[in-house]
Amino acid sequence: MKKLLTLIAIFVGVSVLTVAIAGQSPLASYVANNILGYASPMNLDSTGQLLGSQGNLATNNISGASAVVKAGTSRIVSVNVITASGVGAVYDSATVAAGAAANKVFTIPATVGHYDIDWPMTSGIVVDPSGSTIAVKYN
Repeated sequence: MKKLLTLIAIFVGVSVLTVAIAGQSPLASYVANNILGYASPMNLDSTGQLLGSQGNLATNNISGASAVVKAGTSRIVSVNVITASGVGAVYDSATVAAGAAANKVFTIPATVGHYDIDWPMTSGIVVDPSGSTIAVKYN
């Protein structure tokens, strides 16, 4: 059932403006506007916290030299440090050779653990584990 709310306003006694607003208000989970400025549903967990990308692809056991995880537009979701040795990096780059400080998006700590990134990559994903063994989730 649609609700209809009619507001009547009189401006300077000259005319009557009637504005009709129909429809349902956005749900509480519509916490942001999309690119067009409209309320947009967001992914929330059971406690109401905003979820980022889930990462449907993974590359496991990356160690040794720098490696291209994916060339082209993508999104890095997380990095897991499985065995820690040195401080590494994640670069927005299509090739290992192009990985530089200017396109570094994340410093991989020399500490075992899970690190959420959820960052868009325009050129690709290159990781430098610097002796650590890591796993990367991405889209």
